[in-house]
Amino acid sequence: MSNVINNREQSDSNKTKRQELLRGMILKLHDGVDPAIVKEEFKANFSGVSSYEISQMEQSLIVEGMEVEEIQRLCDVHADIFKGSVEEVHTASREEESIGHPVRVIKEENYALKLLIDEDILPKLEAFLNHPEAPIKNMLLADFNLLWDIDKHYSRKENIIFPYMEKYGISAPPKVMWGVDDEIRAEIKAVKELIVSDDKAAVRERAYPLFDRIKEMIFKEEQILMPMILEKFTEDEWLEIADDSEEVGYCLVSPEGKWTPNRVSFIGKKEKKEAPLNGNIRFGIGFLTVKELEKVLNALPVDITFIDENDSVKYFNVAKERIFARTKSVIGRTVQNCHPPQSVKTVEKLLADFKAGTKDQESFWINSRGMFILINYYAIRDEYGRYMGTLEVTQNVKSIRELEGEKRILAD
Repeated sequence: MSNVINNREQSDSNKTKRQELLRGMILKLHDGVDPAIVKEEFKANFSGVSSYEISQMEQSLIVEGMEVEEIQRLCDVHADIFKGSVEEVHTASREEESIGHPVRVIKEENYALKLLIDEDILPKLEAFLNHPEAPIKNMLLADFNLLWDIDKHYSRKENIIFPYMEKYGISAPPKVMWGVDDEIRAEIKAVKELIVSDDKAAVRERAYPLFDRIKEMIFKEEQILMPMILEKFTEDEWLEIADDSEEVGYCLVSPEGKWTPNRVSFIGKKEKKEAPLNGNIRFGIGFLTVKELEKVLNALPVDITFIDENDSVKYFNVAKERIFARTKSVIGRTVQNCHPPQSVKTVEKLLADFKAGTKDQESFWINSRGMFILINYYAIRDEYGRYMGTLEVTQNVKSIRELEGEKRILAD
């Protein structure tokens, strides 16, 4: 027994030392040490590093006070250091290689993204930059429009996979990765605008680093993120992820078929809950059945999301034309984890004002994807003024802003 205890203590001690070494290397990068020196130190101390260790390292840095944005700034550097050293992890059945499995879908999309960049965009970019006479600009812009499909890829990761990671206590990698995703999104838009304006010098300066960042993210997804969550997620969770993925959509390529694992389900089919006949909910004014209420809320031309007093997402409607992606997996997730890192402070300030009673409503508006999007937040309070939660109402008001004159129900 004493040998078992001693071996366990020694193993824990080795893990702690290994973790400290990893953390120390990232902190050296943070302090400006030449990455080449850190790479040599890494090679001297590690023959392999698991995705879980990388996750724990980032988590500990955040707990100790390092800003998510700082780790995000170092993300590409330390990914380059770890490249080729991360241990590949698969489930015993290798079910993730089956057609339609979310992991296989992500890898197929990544392969399509690399093909688009290497075989379509880069040759056209070379012609655009070096051969002014080549009529290539419109074709290059069309390829950048295709590249924007990466938004669906990142949205599925952020809105479906990250919530499950948080349930397992893995919160640091999603925050860091989401921030980098947003930087890539912004840079795709920026480079496209530079192409439109024929600013070739700026395109040359920014396009190639953008493609490198996209490929670094592909590496991080396949060699760090996927092995990490394959160790944790259950098959039922992967099935829910596959089901929710249909809501967001796919990037460049779609699954060849629906994933149906060879298994026996011990959960059974979910019972369809119907409202009892004539079972009405009494409101302050009037009555509605549960089904009527749900249909009414889904018929509204707005996206509605309600978070409770503890900042957990409790409900969202399913409008005919959704503006922002929502999946069932966000239910129960804290609203802070439903926003990219750079927006979290604004969200927390808004909620603090609502809870303190210093504000009852706030509005934001943005231009996006040909829409003028109005986002209203309302503090929901009970009859005594006690804060119960926050309602987010999002609407494309472009057509409303363009209205002129009158259109009456009854003719004059």
